[in-house]
Amino acid sequence: MKFMQPENRFSRLSVSLFLIFALCYPALAFQAKKPPAKPAAKTPANPAAKSTAAAKAKPVAKALAKTAPAKTAAAKKAEEQKKASAKAAPQNRETPAQRRAAEARRKKEEERRQAALAEQRRREQAAREARARKLAFERGLKDEAAVNILRDSTEGEDMNIRRVAVNALGDRAGTVVVMDAVTGRILTMVNQEWGIRHGFKPCSTIKLVTGVAGLNENLINPDGNIIGNSMQMSLDDALAYSNNVFFQRVGVQM
Repeated sequence: MKFMQPENRFSRLSVSLFLIFALCYPALAFQAKKPPAKPAAKTPANPAAKSTAAAKAKPVAKALAKTAPAKTAAAKKAEEQKKASAKAAPQNRETPAQRRAAEARRKKEEERRQAALAEQRRREQAAREARARKLAFERGLKDEAAVNILRDSTEGEDMNIRRVAVNALGDRAGTVVVMDAVTGRILTMVNQEWGIRHGFKPCSTIKLVTGVAGLNENLINPDGNIIGNSMQMSLDDALAYSNNVFFQRVGVQM
């Protein structure tokens, strides 16, 4: 093995140290130039804000100080009322007899209410049944009249007059008889079954016959009043209001 000379070893060591120093110097220089970190600055206190907060807190403290006695008084009053109610409770307590009487009254009131409701329901049901019977009866009459009209014998009738009579009757249950007032000839008869063979009470239609008879027999004057009778009603009003007494008096005098 060949050993280095002393001069050569020293020169090589110097070169190595120089290279290490050259490589590390920039980093050391940058670290030396970097300023030290400053501590966080404390926010200076705002004297104006402190004074404003103190000014706001003073009225609140005063209000609390004023309301404190009032609340205490209200609490005392409520406690006194509670004690008074507790003392009066035994006096207001119902006895067993009073409770039984009150229960009996409530029971009777409930029974009356239920009875009234039952009566109302009964009347409503009766009214509904009456309406249903009436509608059924009227519907039956209309159906019967329509069938009878189809069975009418039109021989010898004036068809134009019959057409007018049928249209006038419409869908109502009834009969129409048209007569020549001079000769008495029947011009048309709609629903001949009811007009000839089926009997109905004339009811107030007879008042027309009675009125005409009273005029013909001079029992009713031209003004429509009954002659020799103190009744203050004319023939027009008697027909308009279907007054039975008027026509009864005319019929008696005839």
